[in-house]
Amino acid sequence: MADEVLTQGDQDLLLRQFEEREAKEIGTGVYEKYLKIAEELENDNR
Repeated sequence: MADEVLTQGDQDLLLRQFEEREAKEIGTGVYEKYLKIAEELENDNR
C-alpha cells in the first residue's frame, strides 16, 4: 500500500530516518541481533 502512495525518494528518506532513530535510540545492529535470536528460536521449535 505504501508503494502506491510514497515515491521511491520518500521511501528512501523514511528508511534513512528509521535507521538514524535506531542508531540513536537502541544502537546499530541491536534489532538484527534480536531478530536473529527470534528466528533461531522459531527454527528450534519446528
